[in-house]
Amino acid sequence: MRKLGPQKKAPAGGAGNKQEQFAKKVGGVEAPKGASQGSSGVGGGFSENDIEFMKKAIQILCQSTNPLGKSIDFVTDDIDSMSKEYEYWRRESLSCQSKLEE
Repeated sequence: MRKLGPQKKAPAGGAGNKQEQFAKKVGGVEAPKGASQGSSGVGGGFSENDIEFMKKAIQILCQSTNPLGKSIDFVTDDIDSMSKEYEYWRRESLSCQSKLEE
């Protein structure tokens, strides 16, 4: 077991450091060298590198949330089948209880 010591402060790196942290959060997609936080190209838009980085980040997000969405689809089916099974066993219990009383 690893002993945790005092946390080190992150170096004051500015935009590059924030991009590295963001890249770690989105599954290791590294921000392109030309991409910067809020950098604007001609006309205040985003550079091609910024757009490519966001495309990759969105792709990773969709890939990681897709299995969750598929699992949620099965929840309603499971609840329906559990309700039917519950009703079956409830009727069975009532039937057996009435036979027992006789």
